[in-house]
Amino acid sequence: MADHFNETNYPSHTGNELELMLGGRKPMAVFYRAVEEDIDETNGQPFHRYVKSGDLIRTIFYISNPHQRFKMVYYVYTVKGEEWRAKIYKKIKKIGQEKWCRDLEIIEGTLLGYSLNENMVHIRSMYGANAN
Repeated sequence: MADHFNETNYPSHTGNELELMLGGRKPMAVFYRAVEEDIDETNGQPFHRYVKSGDLIRTIFYISNPHQRFKMVYYVYTVKGEEWRAKIYKKIKKIGQEKWCRDLEIIEGTLLGYSLNENMVHIRSMYGANAN
């Protein structure tokens, strides 16, 4: 498993989202890109197979940030029964357009399947040692 956050004591889900979701260890994965970009946002992970079979649910939404000149497209994959996470994720991304903060970061991490302890380690790495 890749360790995306080298300064933390837990492995990142980055690059292993599908494996973790199929193994029941991750409820949601998110990928995004600028609408104009032509890239494989899932980094080659075959999410489409599991959406087609009904094992995963895909939600797509767009956000036009007033501070950017381009529109972002978000692909949110959830395991069955966890679709509510995609709805909340969309809401926090819209709220966060004006100002992203540690509380939104914690909600995002929780939705993605990180534990409270992992979230707090991440928060301290992002916002400083006294960020609690």
